[in-house]
Amino acid sequence: MVPHDAIGLSDWMENRFFQAYANQSIHILGDTHGTAIGDYVHLYGKVNNHFDDRKTVEEFTLIGDPSLRIGGYS
Repeated sequence: MVPHDAIGLSDWMENRFFQAYANQSIHILGDTHGTAIGDYVHLYGKVNNHFDDRKTVEEFTLIGDPSLRIGGYS
């Protein structure tokens, strides 16, 4: 993973969201969103003590039904 000082914090979250989908084959929208947030908190672990990290997690909003499958159903 790319350290968050190399790119913007929200860019890291978006990148991790798509990595979860492409590399880990997580196809449910809410699961990819949760994986991105969970990985961020696990990797940096200072969300409660650092304003920028807390703000990044709080602002990474999922717009849509978290139970839907990305790409649709066949």
